[in-house]
Amino acid sequence: MKVLITTLFFFGLSFVCFAQTNPCKDVRLDSKKPSVFITFERFGERTPDREDESDKGVWLRIHNNTKWKIYLKTYGADNERDEYRVSYEVQRMPGFEWKRKESELPIGYRIVKNYRVRAVESGKNILFSVPKENLADGLSILVSFSYEWELLGDSGGDLSIQHQAPFWSTDLPTEK
Repeated sequence: MKVLITTLFFFGLSFVCFAQTNPCKDVRLDSKKPSVFITFERFGERTPDREDESDKGVWLRIHNNTKWKIYLKTYGADNERDEYRVSYEVQRMPGFEWKRKESELPIGYRIVKNYRVRAVESGKNILFSVPKENLADGLSILVSFSYEWELLGDSGGDLSIQHQAPFWSTDLPTEK
């Protein structure tokens, strides 16, 4: 009996030591970057979607840095060569004072219906644009997405579990 208890003790101890020296593997492809992030591509013309926005745009890329797909709410483009329109919200950045009326704060594109769920494969990205005024000083955008594993099982694939990737106006380069 003493041998059995000693064996179980050392087995348990070795399991704990193994677990501490072999942490969970990172789901990110590049461990130096966030799982999902947005980068600046260029300034340039874009086709406005609404009458209250300019044709001056900021072109961005949303990157999937995970081993799984992510899903976004989009509209527009039917193939990967075209520009996507991505659902996003505009918010004021903490610490920045909005110098206009609160009612002048852009709202972005919160798609509630008539959207298409787009998969962004592991290690891939998609190009999209936003009106330049949506990234004025002190503003940021938040793009909502879901991870592939969250759409499995009981969630029914309705994108009810959402995460957000931010892009800040302070990340824009100085326009030439």
